[in-house]
Amino acid sequence: MRTKDESISPSGSTPARPTTRRTPPNAFSPEYLADARERDESLTASEAEFSGPWKLEPLPDHPGSVAVLRESESLAEGDVPEAVFREVENGVVCRVVLPLFEREPLFYLGEEPDPDGELPGGYPVIAVHGEEGPQVRGWLRRYNPKLVEALHTVEALNRAPAAHAAVLDAGGGGAFEQIGRALAALRKES
Repeated sequence: MRTKDESISPSGSTPARPTTRRTPPNAFSPEYLADARERDESLTASEAEFSGPWKLEPLPDHPGSVAVLRESESLAEGDVPEAVFREVENGVVCRVVLPLFEREPLFYLGEEPDPDGELPGGYPVIAVHGEEGPQVRGWLRRYNPKLVEALHTVEALNRAPAAHAAVLDAGGGGAFEQIGRALAALRKES
């Protein structure tokens, strides 16, 4: 039985492993960093850790593959990437999604059905909007936390225009043509 670290790629070969060297110099001592990691983390610590900015670097010895690293990191310096992808397009999407991933959720799903909502018996979808605080913004027929996570991701992407543009660009020319047609049709409807 293989462990997670011993997985086999779809082509049947063992995936390339980046070298694991000590991270390049840091303004903080290793002791300070170790102590900081042991303390209770603030609510925004994981969001800060994934905030980036992120970049892609070609993976040596694997043409077409890319590593996803922080802007301050480098494969040449021995940094271990957050992810590796065989296609640049997948790397771009990962680079864009990483800062959205650990962000404070924009939507929450109520644990109990709401008998009085606009969808009687539906589960309330709650959003936090600034000083207004949490408010019910909709209802789902079924308890579906993955759908609420997807709502969070798309809403967070809409709040980051450069990230949204990068995802669209990763779709390529054919996607742009279809997106343009869909936008024109939307404009016509409104």
